[in-house]
Amino acid sequence: MEPPLPTSSTIGYSYTCQPPVNPSFTLILQSNNVRLPKFIIKDLDKVKYATRIFVFPNSKLNELKKKVAATGKAPTNPSRVEVLTSLIFKHAVSAAATKSDSLKPSNLSVATNMRNKFVENYPETAAGNLFTLAIAKMEEFGEIRLSEVISEVRKAKMGLEGMRDEQEVVEKLLNTFSTLQSDIYYSSSVCRVPFYEVDFGWGKPQEVLLRIPNVDENTIILMDTPSGNDITAHVHLPEEEMAILHKDKEFVNYL
Repeated sequence: MEPPLPTSSTIGYSYTCQPPVNPSFTLILQSNNVRLPKFIIKDLDKVKYATRIFVFPNSKLNELKKKVAATGKAPTNPSRVEVLTSLIFKHAVSAAATKSDSLKPSNLSVATNMRNKFVENYPETAAGNLFTLAIAKMEEFGEIRLSEVISEVRKAKMGLEGMRDEQEVVEKLLNTFSTLQSDIYYSSSVCRVPFYEVDFGWGKPQEVLLRIPNVDENTIILMDTPSGNDITAHVHLPEEEMAILHKDKEFVNYL
């Protein structure tokens, strides 16, 4: 005779059953026919990079949103992620200009979910990653304005609407990269992704950390703090530029 299964009274907690999620693998099958471009790995200088974590309080983010909206040039209702990404991009470019004693045009690349941008939308339960890069070209010399960055990012995302299939996404991305002549800052946001709700049976996590791949690229990744009120930014820049960013009074004011 088999022993009875443990109950909530014997193990100290009970289980809550969630409805099952039925993943869709249609996209994976279709993606086998996508012709990926051949990217040439550029020769990188032996520059040492550093990754730092910055926490931006909600009060400061709201202050920044009001400041951007007050210019009268920003798109309607800019989000916290939009204004923060633009802020870090602006001051990272400024740090690079300070180091080289010259300001160069730069591009902001934003990872963009493509699930709802195709002519025929894919289900949210589609397995795998389906994203591309919306690239805002800031080609003019001079001070970067947050409102202009947000406008350019939104314009780049609008250019991804109504794609026919994955192959068209790949071709558009390759064509965009072929026209870029200046530095690229890669950014992504996982805000609102419920990392802190994940429970494998021993409780929800108190802290979640993201690992930036070991590549020498300018990278910005945003995620929520455990409370969900503030935003944590993982920033990956050359060491010299990171040191300059740390001393940037206007940037530090938002921490």
